[in-house]
Amino acid sequence: LQDYRDRVPTKLIRNRDASTCQNCGTKNYRKIVHHIFDFSSYLKLFDEHSNLITLCEPCHKNFHSIYSHTGSNTLQDLESWMGKDWKYRDALLGAFERHYK
Repeated sequence: LQDYRDRVPTKLIRNRDASTCQNCGTKNYRKIVHHIFDFSSYLKLFDEHSNLITLCEPCHKNFHSIYSHTGSNTLQDLESWMGKDWKYRDALLGAFERHYK
């Protein structure tokens, strides 16, 4: 698993998201690059940029207090939690279809 974690382009994703939490908009707190489709169930999307989102630590903890760390998290879970569509939704759904349909 560590080999896969090394593949996550965390710096690139934080830069893409302007080091801003994509849920609450804060630039404060430690930033977490979160997998939208969890990597334990969707390994082919592990380093897909559209499957990665910058969240602040409090928002990341809140997400996982509702949606399990070990469960099969999905785009629908994220969008329901955020109350809006993920801005890279179309790219992510395209990648999902390429790998899982």
